[in-house]
Amino acid sequence: MADHSSSYFRLTEGARLPEGPRLHEGEQLLWHGRASVAEHLYSETMTRSAVRWTLPSSTTVTVTDRRLTFAGPMELEDGAERGRAWSHRAWIRRRDSRAMVGQLLYQWPYHLYVHSTQEVLLVCGAALAGGRPTLALSGGDVGGGFLANILRRAIAGFRIQHADVLGLNETKIATLGGLMNGPNFQRKVGSVPLPGALLLGFQQEREYADAALAAVHRSRALH
Repeated sequence: MADHSSSYFRLTEGARLPEGPRLHEGEQLLWHGRASVAEHLYSETMTRSAVRWTLPSSTTVTVTDRRLTFAGPMELEDGAERGRAWSHRAWIRRRDSRAMVGQLLYQWPYHLYVHSTQEVLLVCGAALAGGRPTLALSGGDVGGGFLANILRRAIAGFRIQHADVLGLNETKIATLGGLMNGPNFQRKVGSVPLPGALLLGFQQEREYADAALAAVHRSRALH
């Protein structure tokens, strides 16, 4: 897997909304539509959350076989919140007063929730987070269970394909295989665990063993 980590963490000024999906070489488009996108920091019990930032229903969302990307006009948090909105640094590529462009890699989500026919949550873990950073998609073209099924299979397929660099054992690979072939989300509410997730910002399991790199990721998670 190519390492594009520098673009994941760097924020630059003057971001403009891209025209249509922008794919890496060999990347396969699975879904493209519009939805509201937000970052929540859920409690460990998933019973309450704080909203860190939101993008309106005109936000463009793209799902591929490697990642989920989004681009939309930013609704900036106030100055007091801005200093604490730490976790977006892992998935926001750039932002300014006009636009925010970001992505969520399939290494990160460890639980997928369908809260209604129009809301999907991708829950991640992060070092010293004080909760569970969660990317929420709602409204627009989301269609709850439909998009959740696409994401479940895409994430499972990605992890099986890259099982070696993610450090997955045979049990986790077998479970992921079941997610690819399992029944669709039919109800308005449902959830499924996603085995083999890495902490937000990490791309390969071996990075956990690199103390210096791990320290960098943890320090970024605090800002």
